[in-house]
Amino acid sequence: MEKYQLILTEEQARLVAKCCEFYCRVKIGQFKEITYQIAKEEFSEGWSERREEAERLLQKAKECIYPELRGVGSSYGIGKFDDADKAYDVYQVIRQQFYPDREIFTYQESVPEIRKIDS
Repeated sequence: MEKYQLILTEEQARLVAKCCEFYCRVKIGQFKEITYQIAKEEFSEGWSERREEAERLLQKAKECIYPELRGVGSSYGIGKFDDADKAYDVYQVIRQQFYPDREIFTYQESVPEIRKIDS
């Protein structure tokens, strides 16, 4: 298997981790995460009503895509989709770099590595 090295700033690494976590959550059916991420930035008038409508539509989309998932809080877990597991592992490895006291949980045989490069 070929390996690649990517050099990121801390800000870029945090963004990659956030994107990997987001991808994993949406892939396993946690569609509400979409409105959570947007809500962090959106505070305009009428947002509450728009968010509720968006969540209703996202729930309908989830039911269409994953008809076996029932209920607002239902989702698959880690272990259902290989690509979601890989994204979650990348998230875990990067997060552990910034929060070394937190345990790391990975699901793949080949776990990504991260090394800090002193400039």
